[in-house]
Amino acid sequence: MKTHKLLFINSENRTTGQNINDLMVSITDPAIVGKNVYIYMVNFVSRICIPVIDSTNNTFVLNEGGTTATISITTNQSPEWNSLASQLVTLLNGASPNHYTYTCTVDKNKLHFVFGCSSSNPVSFDFSGSNSCYELLGFEKTSYSFTAKALESTVIVNLGGKTCIFIKIKNGVSNNIEDLTNKPSNILSIVPVMASYGSNMFFHDINDDYCIKILGLNMIEIQLTDFNGNLLTFNSNYILTLKVEVIDDDPNDAKMVKSLDETNKLLKLQLLREEFKKDDKKLSLSNI
Repeated sequence: MKTHKLLFINSENRTTGQNINDLMVSITDPAIVGKNVYIYMVNFVSRICIPVIDSTNNTFVLNEGGTTATISITTNQSPEWNSLASQLVTLLNGASPNHYTYTCTVDKNKLHFVFGCSSSNPVSFDFSGSNSCYELLGFEKTSYSFTAKALESTVIVNLGGKTCIFIKIKNGVSNNIEDLTNKPSNILSIVPVMASYGSNMFFHDINDDYCIKILGLNMIEIQLTDFNGNLLTFNSNYILTLKVEVIDDDPNDAKMVKSLDETNKLLKLQLLREEFKKDDKKLSLSNI
């Protein structure tokens, strides 16, 4: 009989200095500590409290004829269309290396940028760097040049924020494969964000589909990340229920399997001896 334990984790009870998005839970229960275990996702409960803009998606580079400036949007906010456009105008005009004048308007869920100056210097936005806000502003992760002093988002602006939360067990191992990297994954579960900021969210796995293994269990390190692996700016506590199953925890089971295996081997040897005896007898009779 395998040992099963339900582990209820309340992030509010974390020790001083621990981050809510990178939480380490010590295991002291003698029934499971030090054992090789499977960890199953049961449920996850929290408020949706991930700001649309955080330190992972708030920058891009403005390039004016080879002179650059980094534009950093205010973090920990969930702006509306017009307020985002207004912020961008203030930031661009304040950071412009050549003192160009920028405007930004919203039309059909896209942003339209225009700059005014008498210079013929090329202007571009570069979203290829780290912590880029390309998805937020409706672009791909590359560089875009203004044409006739204008630039428009290539896709719809994303003001909805993160589409899902990746719950990872950092010290876990798995046979699952993560996206196109073809590398083993430590993702325990992917929780969809299906409500607005500040609403309650709930995820429950009823089939034990989400599972990961920990060898020599003494603690569980839980990380909450986005799809790029960035730790989320998570502004609320959560409740996480895990099921812990010990792998081959009963030594008597192992002894029984070994004993049965040895018994089967002896029976096979006995049958072979009987067959040899029959063959010997047939040979003796044929010589008469």
